[in-house]
Amino acid sequence: EQSYGLQLYANRVLIKESAEELLPTWLRFMKGVVESGDLSLNVSREMLQQDRHVKSIRKQVINKTVKHLKDMLENNREDYEGVWKNFGEVLKESVVDYEFGDKVKPILLFKSSTQEGLTSLDEYIERMGEEQKSIYYLTGESLEAIKRSPHLEAFNDKGVEVLFLDQPI
Repeated sequence: EQSYGLQLYANRVLIKESAEELLPTWLRFMKGVVESGDLSLNVSREMLQQDRHVKSIRKQVINKTVKHLKDMLENNREDYEGVWKNFGEVLKESVVDYEFGDKVKPILLFKSSTQEGLTSLDEYIERMGEEQKSIYYLTGESLEAIKRSPHLEAFNDKGVEVLFLDQPI
């Protein structure tokens, strides 16, 4: 069973050791403490899931985390790529999150047919030719298998960059 890393405190009293209500599954790698003076000390688990303060805390935690990761990507690419190496597969799960998926898309990184290292969707779009209207990608079991794909040859002949999706997520 997944053990979430955020502990929830109210007025310096531990309310819940693993507060899964505070994080979506795609941030399950986070560890820390959340302190709130707005929660009642005798709140039950059922009430905790419905509490508007908890929903507000959750939204703030997610927004601040995504903002921090985006700032890291823009200002300290090397450190961000280290985070991505460890938690990228988990962060990719965020694209199906109807509430926060669009906020996370700018910090997703991909391997590319024309770039060394990793590239973001925004970087890919900046390099697209004016006539290119779509983002192209290939999926496969491994990077080597994708690079051997006959489909890639057609894109290479036209000078079109292709993103490689070689992870099972």
